[in-house]
Amino acid sequence: MSFSLDVKKELIPIIPTARHCRIAELSAIMQNETELSGGPQYRISVTGDNADVIRKGFTLLRKTIIINRKAAGNTDITAESIFDEIEEQYSGGQRVFMTGGSDEPGTQILEMLRLIESDGSIRSSEKGVNSLLIKNDCCRRAFLRGAFICIGSMSDPAREYHLEFVCGTGTQANQICGILREESFRAGIVKRRKSFVVYLKDSEEITDLLTMMGAHASVMNMENQRIYKEIANHVNRQVNCETSNLKKTVTASGKQIDDIEYLKKNGGFGTLPDTLRMTADLRLRYRDATLQELGDMSDPPIGKSGLNHRLRKLSAAADALRKNRPSGNS
Repeated sequence: MSFSLDVKKELIPIIPTARHCRIAELSAIMQNETELSGGPQYRISVTGDNADVIRKGFTLLRKTIIINRKAAGNTDITAESIFDEIEEQYSGGQRVFMTGGSDEPGTQILEMLRLIESDGSIRSSEKGVNSLLIKNDCCRRAFLRGAFICIGSMSDPAREYHLEFVCGTGTQANQICGILREESFRAGIVKRRKSFVVYLKDSEEITDLLTMMGAHASVMNMENQRIYKEIANHVNRQVNCETSNLKKTVTASGKQIDDIEYLKKNGGFGTLPDTLRMTADLRLRYRDATLQELGDMSDPPIGKSGLNHRLRKLSAAADALRKNRPSGNS
């Protein structure tokens, strides 16, 4: 299962406590998962394929709208019974789930979501969601949650940090981007084929948005991934540094050994001071030893800088001997 699906599975069961927040989240779901038409006879059709999201829409409707009218025989018809029947029809594969006139449930839903204009026509999708539904901070966050479960996605934080909303219109993208920027997120918009994509790339901002929408377990998972990546990067840097130092040590050791062997072969060793000859013998005997280890084995022990100074003197003596010998002699 992808990280995006994990986030959505965590967000879908969340039902806002406040009615105005439920309406805000429902407006995002209706915007992305349904098709509206009609007037004066209105029709609401399901177009989305995410059954979990559609069922959340039914749940929000049950908990938000109040419908109580009489059927034949004066039997009460409640929202619960209406949506039970509608959801059963949807589960059976029927795409149209509600129609209605002026006093029917479908019309009441459209009015609640402010989707009917003053002239009775359906509000154009080019206008976006009515701003009155998302004027409060809590409602904007509920709206973002509804939008994310419908059109949002997120890369696996183990690979990269990227969260996006794939919008069908520029108006929708501008509205979501505007809400994010009002919440101090540095959101951007990019055109991708026929879609408009609102995106975030900063790991801290993505974490803050997930927290804002209520995906706390996903935030913990993302933080664990971030810590793992930091540790892995730190280990890689350390290994690279140690590998680089080892290569330098091996290269330096090889040059030092070549110089000492040149001095011995060409008569330059006997004229050296005792301290340099002792250091040269240690280097030849312990070719893979570090400067610290050679210094500890010296008699008396000597620090790294002192030992390095002696080895430089040995190399200088070898270079001087090479310079003074006739050309062609090894």
